[in-house]
Amino acid sequence: MWKLTAFLLLIALGTKAQDSAKVRFYIKGSEEIFLRINDRIIMNQNTLSLPVGNNKIEIYSPKYQPFSDDLVIEKPDSMAYVRKLKLDHEFTAYLSAKETYKRAVFWNRTAPLSLAGIGLIIAPIMCFERGPRHEEFVKNKFLYDNGAVTKETYTNALNQYSTVNTVFFTGVALAIGGTAIHLLLRKKTRNMEKPKYRQQNPFTLDYFELSMNQGAVVPQVGMSWNF
Repeated sequence: MWKLTAFLLLIALGTKAQDSAKVRFYIKGSEEIFLRINDRIIMNQNTLSLPVGNNKIEIYSPKYQPFSDDLVIEKPDSMAYVRKLKLDHEFTAYLSAKETYKRAVFWNRTAPLSLAGIGLIIAPIMCFERGPRHEEFVKNKFLYDNGAVTKETYTNALNQYSTVNTVFFTGVALAIGGTAIHLLLRKKTRNMEKPKYRQQNPFTLDYFELSMNQGAVVPQVGMSWNF
């Protein structure tokens, strides 16, 4: 009797095995993939045995649109399920808003402060140079007026003094102008709303978040697949 029971059990197991197919999942999304098949969350594996017939597939990956599909398995053979997820529209909007914000910060704060910094470096250096160049110019002018040096020597001294003066006043203008622009736009820059991106995991109900201040996300448990 027990032999008959064992035989029937083996037949049942064989029939069950023949009614399932091995499916390997290849999902193109972010580093974390959340997979739910037939209302059961699958963790840390991408090769599964699924029954022949209709199987409900649900996929979530941070920054991508949740996806659902019906996988119909007609015969118990090995197969691959390949899916490239589409970026979430709100994430695309976040990337655009992030670039807009970065450009605004550059023109409202970084650029003016950079100009002011350049001016603060140039102005003191040229200020020290003005004294010697002025003395050289006055000396050569006196010598030229008395016929002791050529016009070329006098002109060279004049040009050097003029160049130092031009660079000096340019540095002063950059320092004052850059600082003034920064002060005028500082309040506007501070009041700019930083772009944020927030997406709920439909399986765990946790939130995935990105902002300008942090690139980290709310901790989640999922599958990390690298193909």
